[in-house]
Amino acid sequence: MTFSLGTFAANPLMAVVLLALLLCTLGASAYLALLRLKKHPIRLLLVWLSSTVASLCIIALAIDIQVSTNDQLTSVLITEGVSLEQLNTLNDEQNIFILKPVDESLSSHKIMQEGVVIQDPVQIFNQASPLQALHILGSGLSEQQWQHLNTLVPPEILEAINIKFSPKQITLGLVDTSFQKTLAVGEFLEVTGRLHRDTVNSNEATIFELALLNPIGEVLTTQRIRAGESFNLSSPMKTQGQWLYRLQLTNPGSRLLLDEPIAISVGASTPLQIFIKQSAPSFETRQFSNWASQYGTKLLIATQISKHKDIQQAINFNDDEIAKLSEPFNLKALQSFDLIVLDGRAVLALSTEQTQALSSSVQQGLGVLILVDSELAASWPLEHIEWLDELSITPLDIASYSSIPSWPDSSIEEAIDINKADVSSSSQQILVTGNKGQSLVVKQNMGLGSIGLSLINTSYSWQTSGKTSEYSHYWQSLLKQLARPNQSLQWQSEDTERINFEDASFVQCLYGDANSVTFAILVNPQKPQEIPLTNWLLQPQKHCLTLWPNQSGWYRLHASAEPNVKRISSSTAKTVDTYGYVYSKENWQALRQSQAIAATEYVLKNHQYIASSNYYKNLNKFWVWVALVLALSILWVERKLF
Repeated sequence: MTFSLGTFAANPLMAVVLLALLLCTLGASAYLALLRLKKHPIRLLLVWLSSTVASLCIIALAIDIQVSTNDQLTSVLITEGVSLEQLNTLNDEQNIFILKPVDESLSSHKIMQEGVVIQDPVQIFNQASPLQALHILGSGLSEQQWQHLNTLVPPEILEAINIKFSPKQITLGLVDTSFQKTLAVGEFLEVTGRLHRDTVNSNEATIFELALLNPIGEVLTTQRIRAGESFNLSSPMKTQGQWLYRLQLTNPGSRLLLDEPIAISVGASTPLQIFIKQSAPSFETRQFSNWASQYGTKLLIATQISKHKDIQQAINFNDDEIAKLSEPFNLKALQSFDLIVLDGRAVLALSTEQTQALSSSVQQGLGVLILVDSELAASWPLEHIEWLDELSITPLDIASYSSIPSWPDSSIEEAIDINKADVSSSSQQILVTGNKGQSLVVKQNMGLGSIGLSLINTSYSWQTSGKTSEYSHYWQSLLKQLARPNQSLQWQSEDTERINFEDASFVQCLYGDANSVTFAILVNPQKPQEIPLTNWLLQPQKHCLTLWPNQSGWYRLHASAEPNVKRISSSTAKTVDTYGYVYSKENWQALRQSQAIAATEYVLKNHQYIASSNYYKNLNKFWVWVALVLALSILWVERKLF
């Protein structure tokens, strides 16, 4: 048998005070009874005994008393997605907790009426004492809920609980979905995922049609898939704004089965300034400059014609800008570029002053892409460029080398000639891989900038063979990863696999060198609401805030390094906006259920349950109440009748 303060656990001092008052009252009543009944010893003994029993009963009712048992007390947690079949297996004797929200179609079930409704799983530990075994029904808890539970509940308490999980069978739906949340005009939206098969109601041979629709309902692209197969849909972004695209799934009879929204914020593409330094003209840089110049990119191409002389070609620069770039390879000039592209021999020919200027510029945000050739591979590592030591190039002694490149959401299916070498970086950031798992383009961060090594210098073959879409997507991917951030303040891109839902928190982060950044969340027609930020100790330039949206729809975050946060101005170097979307709980139900099931199964797989030889259950205090009423009745009768 064990005892605890129970009601007074939060304030032990109050328990001491009340116990002292109770003992004083008991002592005073015993003394008064002695004065009144000293000539009637039997009645005096009866009064003393009844008073003592009443006092002990009051103490027993105020504290928690647990008695030893050989049986575990199982509590049941009903989560979203629970089925009628699962509810019918429960009985009234179990402690039942219902985690909101639950399916409204099940609200009339008797178990749902008898259970205790809770908003957070942590509440179970306050209402079910002791919690020895927990049976989770439905889709389980999300990753966020498990993190919250592990934060508030000590590990030794969780390890003493025998947790069982009975997941619900997920219905037909889209799972493992991934897509970009923010794009620029001209970039491609890539939507990937898998069609989950309902093993009860679906036929493996059934062929469904999945369509990507634009905001006005026009079908952009379709794909025919079976349940259990993956899908990949893509389409270029043509108009700025905040748009809701849709994924629609139909069966062979053209009946609409699923209609899920995809929120995309499309902004204007910011023209880049790119400097190409090459030892000789090449088809690779010529096709790249032709492609990039179509989108307003400013390019300066310096081609070596003798040991100490280059010939320059400027594209999309005006005369005043060209005049300032007569000597492009110095610290001041490099600060105006977003990316510099160098071939291998151009890297070997860099002077000490040029390497120092390049190093300082990369530290301040400049991106560098080095097109590896045999001369550079044979000369690696470079003694005069120590800041490239975290990158590695190893030449390969083979006759030829080709591979099928692959990068995020790529669709190239033909091999391409690549340079005969292996490349790697200490940070293991691989931008492009080959079909045999080899690294073709790698990246290494350096200060605010980054450096890339590429074994591909024949991507122009895609452009000349008509694969213009694939060529454009390849270079967009590299520029996005390597080019200098276009603002001193920049919101972190949302994870392509993250979908924000109402009544669930998520973290949004901003990078910048501002000492003081303020935030405002704007949801028209509401007034701006300021939200505090948190600086990350390990990354001083990273500022994060936590949002708890209680309604679905678009939200706008405005960050400002200006002293007056109320003044919402257009994006400048000191102010920057981002748009996001909060989905309703009615959207992406199969995805939410699959994520919760995966998170719960992962936690329970690593759950260390330490079984106990003895379990405890709360003492049934019915007889304590009976004893208290009987003792008080005796005292009342003795006082009234005698």
